[in-house]
Amino acid sequence: MQHLAALEDLKLSQEFFNPDATFGGQAIKDFFSYFVPNAQKTISGFSKKFTDTKMSFTNPSPDVQKFLKKVQAHNYATTRHLRMYVPSGFKGNFLDYVNLLCQSAEHVQKIHAELLLPYMQHLADISSSKNSRLQTKDPQAFTVKRFKDARQAIEKQMTAFYNASAVHQGNESTVGSHVARNAEWDDIYVGLNKLKQLCSSIAPSAIAQDVKKIERYLDILLSAAKEDELNELTTESAQSIANTTYEVAEELEFLAVTQYRAMTVDTSFKNTVDKLLTLL
Repeated sequence: MQHLAALEDLKLSQEFFNPDATFGGQAIKDFFSYFVPNAQKTISGFSKKFTDTKMSFTNPSPDVQKFLKKVQAHNYATTRHLRMYVPSGFKGNFLDYVNLLCQSAEHVQKIHAELLLPYMQHLADISSSKNSRLQTKDPQAFTVKRFKDARQAIEKQMTAFYNASAVHQGNESTVGSHVARNAEWDDIYVGLNKLKQLCSSIAPSAIAQDVKKIERYLDILLSAAKEDELNELTTESAQSIANTTYEVAEELEFLAVTQYRAMTVDTSFKNTVDKLLTLL
Protein backbone atom coordinates (compact mmCIF):
# COMPACT_ATOMS: atom_id res chain seq x y z
CA MET A 1 0.00 0.00 0.00
CA GLN A 2 2.89 2.37 0.75
CA HIS A 3 4.26 1.90 -2.77
CA LEU A 4 0.83 2.49 -4.32
CA ALA A 5 0.42 5.71 -2.31
CA ALA A 6 3.83 6.88 -3.53
CA LEU A 7 2.81 6.13 -7.12
CA GLU A 8 -0.37 8.17 -6.65
CA ASP A 9 1.64 11.07 -5.21
CA LEU A 10 3.91 10.90 -8.24
CA LYS A 11 0.88 10.91 -10.52
CA LEU A 12 -0.40 14.06 -8.85
CA SER A 13 2.98 15.76 -9.11
CA GLN A 14 3.19 14.67 -12.76
CA GLU A 15 0.07 16.78 -13.35
CA PHE A 16 1.30 19.62 -11.15
CA PHE A 17 1.52 22.29 -13.80
CA ASN A 18 -0.98 23.55 -16.35
CA PRO A 19 0.40 23.04 -19.89
CA ASP A 20 -1.58 26.05 -21.06
CA ALA A 21 -0.14 28.36 -18.43
CA THR A 22 3.09 30.35 -18.68
CA PHE A 23 5.87 28.04 -17.53
CA GLY A 24 8.99 29.65 -16.20
CA GLY A 25 10.65 31.22 -13.20
CA GLN A 26 8.74 30.39 -10.03
CA ALA A 27 6.58 27.81 -11.81
CA ILE A 28 9.71 25.81 -12.68
CA LYS A 29 10.94 26.00 -9.09
CA ASP A 30 7.55 24.91 -7.79
CA PHE A 31 7.36 22.01 -10.22
CA PHE A 32 10.76 20.56 -9.39
CA SER A 33 10.37 21.22 -5.66
CA TYR A 34 7.20 19.12 -5.63
CA PHE A 35 8.02 16.59 -8.32
CA VAL A 36 11.61 15.56 -7.49
CA PRO A 37 11.05 14.32 -3.89
CA ASN A 38 7.99 12.33 -4.98
CA ALA A 39 9.84 10.88 -7.95
CA GLN A 40 12.84 9.84 -5.87
CA LYS A 41 10.69 8.30 -3.16
CA THR A 42 8.65 6.29 -5.65
CA ILE A 43 11.35 4.91 -7.93
CA SER A 44 13.68 4.09 -5.03
CA GLY A 45 10.81 2.32 -3.25
CA PHE A 46 10.04 0.06 -6.20
CA SER A 47 13.73 -0.53 -6.88
CA LYS A 48 14.26 -1.56 -3.25
CA LYS A 49 11.24 -3.87 -3.46
CA PHE A 50 12.94 -5.66 -6.36
CA THR A 51 16.52 -5.72 -5.03
CA ASP A 52 15.53 -6.71 -1.48
CA THR A 53 13.72 -9.81 -2.73
CA LYS A 54 16.49 -12.23 -3.56
CA MET A 55 15.92 -13.94 -6.88
CA SER A 56 16.22 -17.50 -5.62
CA PHE A 57 14.39 -20.23 -7.46
CA THR A 58 13.87 -23.55 -5.75
CA ASN A 59 16.19 -26.34 -6.78
CA PRO A 60 14.27 -28.62 -9.15
CA SER A 61 13.24 -31.94 -7.77
CA PRO A 62 16.01 -34.48 -8.45
CA ASP A 63 13.24 -36.74 -9.67
CA VAL A 64 11.67 -34.31 -12.15
CA GLN A 65 12.65 -36.41 -15.17
CA LYS A 66 11.29 -39.46 -13.42
CA PHE A 67 8.05 -37.58 -12.85
CA LEU A 68 7.77 -36.48 -16.48
CA LYS A 69 8.18 -40.07 -17.70
CA LYS A 70 5.89 -41.46 -15.06
CA VAL A 71 3.04 -39.04 -15.68
CA GLN A 72 3.09 -39.85 -19.41
CA ALA A 73 2.57 -43.53 -18.56
CA HIS A 74 -0.77 -42.72 -16.93
CA ASN A 75 -4.07 -41.92 -18.55
CA TYR A 76 -5.12 -38.27 -18.16
CA ALA A 77 -8.50 -39.46 -16.87
CA THR A 78 -6.59 -40.78 -13.86
CA THR A 79 -4.22 -37.87 -13.25
CA ARG A 80 -6.74 -35.05 -13.73
CA HIS A 81 -8.38 -35.81 -10.38
CA LEU A 82 -5.13 -35.61 -8.42
CA ARG A 83 -4.31 -32.42 -6.53
CA MET A 84 -1.47 -30.05 -7.41
CA TYR A 85 -0.02 -26.84 -5.97
CA VAL A 86 -0.62 -23.46 -7.60
CA PRO A 87 0.09 -19.84 -6.57
CA SER A 88 -2.47 -18.53 -4.11
CA GLY A 89 -5.56 -17.17 -5.84
CA PHE A 90 -4.59 -18.70 -9.19
CA LYS A 91 -7.01 -19.96 -11.79
CA GLY A 92 -6.56 -20.99 -15.41
CA ASN A 93 -4.13 -23.09 -17.41
CA PHE A 94 -0.70 -23.51 -15.79
CA LEU A 95 1.21 -23.69 -19.09
CA ASP A 96 -0.48 -20.58 -20.48
CA TYR A 97 0.46 -18.75 -17.29
CA VAL A 98 4.10 -19.83 -17.50
CA ASN A 99 4.25 -18.68 -21.12
CA LEU A 100 2.75 -15.31 -20.21
CA LEU A 101 5.28 -14.94 -17.39
CA CYS A 102 8.02 -15.53 -19.97
CA GLN A 103 6.59 -12.62 -21.98
CA SER A 104 6.56 -10.54 -18.82
CA ALA A 105 10.19 -11.43 -18.06
CA GLU A 106 11.26 -10.63 -21.63
CA HIS A 107 9.61 -7.24 -21.23
CA VAL A 108 11.25 -6.28 -17.92
CA GLN A 109 14.58 -7.60 -19.20
CA LYS A 110 14.62 -4.57 -21.54
CA ILE A 111 14.13 -1.95 -18.81
CA HIS A 112 17.81 -1.29 -18.13
CA ALA A 113 19.05 -0.85 -21.70
CA GLU A 114 15.98 0.51 -23.46
CA LEU A 115 14.28 2.68 -20.82
CA LEU A 116 16.58 3.60 -17.92
CA LEU A 117 19.78 4.31 -19.84
CA PRO A 118 18.10 6.60 -22.45
CA TYR A 119 16.19 8.33 -19.66
CA MET A 120 19.39 9.05 -17.71
CA GLN A 121 20.93 10.49 -20.86
CA HIS A 122 17.83 12.65 -21.35
CA LEU A 123 18.12 14.02 -17.79
CA ALA A 124 21.83 14.68 -18.33
CA ASP A 125 21.09 16.55 -21.56
CA ILE A 126 18.46 18.75 -19.94
CA SER A 127 20.74 19.57 -17.03
CA SER A 128 23.65 20.55 -19.28
CA SER A 129 22.23 21.64 -22.64
CA LYS A 130 20.09 24.72 -23.31
CA ASN A 131 18.95 23.22 -26.62
CA SER A 132 17.56 20.20 -24.79
CA ARG A 133 15.66 22.46 -22.39
CA LEU A 134 14.16 24.34 -25.33
CA GLN A 135 12.72 21.23 -27.00
CA THR A 136 9.06 21.36 -27.89
CA LYS A 137 8.84 17.66 -28.74
CA ASP A 138 9.20 14.84 -26.24
CA PRO A 139 12.16 12.64 -27.30
CA GLN A 140 11.05 9.97 -24.81
CA ALA A 141 7.42 9.80 -25.95
CA PHE A 142 7.81 6.83 -28.31
CA THR A 143 9.80 4.77 -25.78
CA VAL A 144 7.38 5.54 -22.96
CA LYS A 145 4.38 4.57 -25.09
CA ARG A 146 6.06 1.39 -26.31
CA PHE A 147 6.82 0.22 -22.78
CA LYS A 148 3.45 1.30 -21.41
CA ASP A 149 1.45 -0.43 -24.17
CA ALA A 150 3.43 -3.68 -23.86
CA ARG A 151 3.17 -3.73 -20.06
CA GLN A 152 -0.55 -2.99 -20.03
CA ALA A 153 -1.20 -5.69 -22.63
CA ILE A 154 0.52 -8.26 -20.39
CA GLU A 155 -1.26 -6.98 -17.28
CA LYS A 156 -4.61 -7.27 -19.06
CA GLN A 157 -3.91 -10.92 -19.90
CA MET A 158 -2.84 -11.53 -16.29
CA THR A 159 -6.35 -10.72 -15.06
CA ALA A 160 -7.50 -14.05 -16.54
CA PHE A 161 -5.32 -15.82 -13.97
CA TYR A 162 -5.90 -13.61 -10.95
CA ASN A 163 -9.14 -11.82 -10.20
CA ALA A 164 -11.69 -11.35 -7.44
CA SER A 165 -14.03 -14.01 -8.82
CA ALA A 166 -11.37 -16.73 -9.08
CA VAL A 167 -12.87 -20.12 -8.32
CA HIS A 168 -9.74 -21.26 -6.52
CA GLN A 169 -8.46 -19.10 -3.65
CA GLY A 170 -6.02 -21.44 -1.90
CA ASN A 171 -2.73 -22.91 -3.04
CA GLU A 172 -3.93 -26.40 -3.94
CA SER A 173 -6.34 -27.54 -6.64
CA THR A 174 -7.04 -30.44 -9.01
CA VAL A 175 -4.70 -31.14 -11.90
CA GLY A 176 -7.62 -31.06 -14.31
CA SER A 177 -8.37 -27.44 -13.37
CA HIS A 178 -4.95 -26.26 -14.55
CA VAL A 179 -3.38 -28.86 -16.87
CA ALA A 180 -5.29 -29.80 -20.03
CA ARG A 181 -3.39 -33.03 -20.82
CA ASN A 182 -0.45 -34.99 -19.51
CA ALA A 183 1.79 -33.85 -22.38
CA GLU A 184 1.65 -30.30 -21.01
CA TRP A 185 3.92 -31.20 -18.10
CA ASP A 186 6.94 -31.38 -20.42
CA ASP A 187 6.11 -27.96 -21.88
CA ILE A 188 5.63 -26.52 -18.39
CA TYR A 189 9.08 -27.77 -17.39
CA VAL A 190 10.68 -26.27 -20.51
CA GLY A 191 8.81 -22.99 -19.99
CA LEU A 192 9.89 -22.72 -16.37
CA ASN A 193 13.53 -23.25 -17.30
CA LYS A 194 13.23 -20.42 -19.84
CA LEU A 195 11.52 -18.22 -17.26
CA LYS A 196 14.28 -18.80 -14.70
CA GLN A 197 16.97 -17.98 -17.26
CA LEU A 198 15.22 -14.74 -18.21
CA CYS A 199 14.72 -13.61 -14.63
CA SER A 200 18.22 -14.57 -13.57
CA SER A 201 19.65 -12.39 -16.36
CA ILE A 202 18.27 -9.23 -14.73
CA ALA A 203 20.95 -7.92 -12.36
CA PRO A 204 19.49 -6.22 -9.27
CA SER A 205 22.77 -4.32 -8.80
CA ALA A 206 22.45 -2.76 -12.27
CA ILE A 207 18.89 -1.64 -11.58
CA ALA A 208 19.90 -0.21 -8.20
CA GLN A 209 22.78 1.71 -9.78
CA ASP A 210 20.48 3.09 -12.48
CA VAL A 211 18.03 4.35 -9.86
CA LYS A 212 20.78 6.03 -7.83
CA LYS A 213 22.00 7.83 -10.96
CA ILE A 214 18.47 8.95 -11.80
CA GLU A 215 18.06 10.30 -8.26
CA ARG A 216 21.34 12.24 -8.61
CA TYR A 217 20.27 13.74 -11.93
CA LEU A 218 16.96 14.79 -10.43
CA ASP A 219 18.84 16.42 -7.54
CA ILE A 220 20.95 18.33 -10.06
CA LEU A 221 17.82 19.55 -11.85
CA LEU A 222 16.18 20.59 -8.60
CA SER A 223 19.26 22.57 -7.56
CA ALA A 224 19.47 24.19 -11.00
CA ALA A 225 15.81 25.17 -10.84
CA LYS A 226 16.29 26.80 -7.43
CA GLU A 227 19.25 28.75 -8.84
CA ASP A 228 17.17 29.98 -11.81
CA GLU A 229 19.32 27.99 -14.23
CA LEU A 230 16.37 26.28 -15.91
CA ASN A 231 14.22 29.30 -16.70
CA GLU A 232 14.19 28.52 -20.43
CA LEU A 233 12.83 25.01 -19.80
CA THR A 234 9.77 24.43 -21.97
CA THR A 235 6.53 22.93 -20.75
CA GLU A 236 7.12 20.04 -23.15
CA SER A 237 10.54 19.27 -21.62
CA ALA A 238 9.13 19.34 -18.10
CA GLN A 239 6.24 17.13 -19.16
CA SER A 240 8.72 14.73 -20.75
CA ILE A 241 10.58 14.40 -17.44
CA ALA A 242 7.32 13.84 -15.57
CA ASN A 243 5.89 11.29 -18.02
CA THR A 244 9.07 9.26 -18.32
CA THR A 245 9.69 9.21 -14.58
CA TYR A 246 6.16 7.93 -13.99
CA GLU A 247 6.62 5.16 -16.55
CA VAL A 248 9.97 4.24 -14.98
CA ALA A 249 8.19 3.85 -11.63
CA GLU A 250 5.47 1.71 -13.22
CA GLU A 251 8.04 -0.51 -14.90
CA LEU A 252 10.07 -0.96 -11.71
CA GLU A 253 6.90 -2.02 -9.93
CA PHE A 254 6.13 -4.46 -12.75
CA LEU A 255 9.67 -5.83 -12.49
CA ALA A 256 9.20 -6.61 -8.79
CA VAL A 257 5.79 -8.21 -9.44
CA THR A 258 7.16 -10.33 -12.30
CA GLN A 259 10.00 -11.54 -10.09
CA TYR A 260 7.58 -12.55 -7.32
CA ARG A 261 5.21 -14.34 -9.70
CA ALA A 262 8.09 -16.25 -11.31
CA MET A 263 9.34 -17.51 -7.96
CA THR A 264 5.89 -18.56 -6.72
CA VAL A 265 5.01 -20.48 -9.88
CA ASP A 266 8.39 -22.21 -9.78
CA THR A 267 7.82 -23.25 -6.16
CA SER A 268 4.34 -24.51 -7.02
CA PHE A 269 5.73 -26.73 -9.76
CA LYS A 270 8.50 -28.14 -7.58
CA ASN A 271 6.07 -28.96 -4.76
CA THR A 272 3.64 -30.49 -7.25
CA VAL A 273 6.32 -32.79 -8.69
CA ASP A 274 7.26 -33.98 -5.22
CA LYS A 275 3.63 -34.60 -4.31
CA LEU A 276 2.49 -36.33 -7.50
CA LEU A 277 5.47 -38.66 -7.49
CA THR A 278 4.11 -40.19 -4.29
CA LEU A 279 0.70 -40.68 -5.91
CA LEU A 280 1.56 -42.05 -9.34
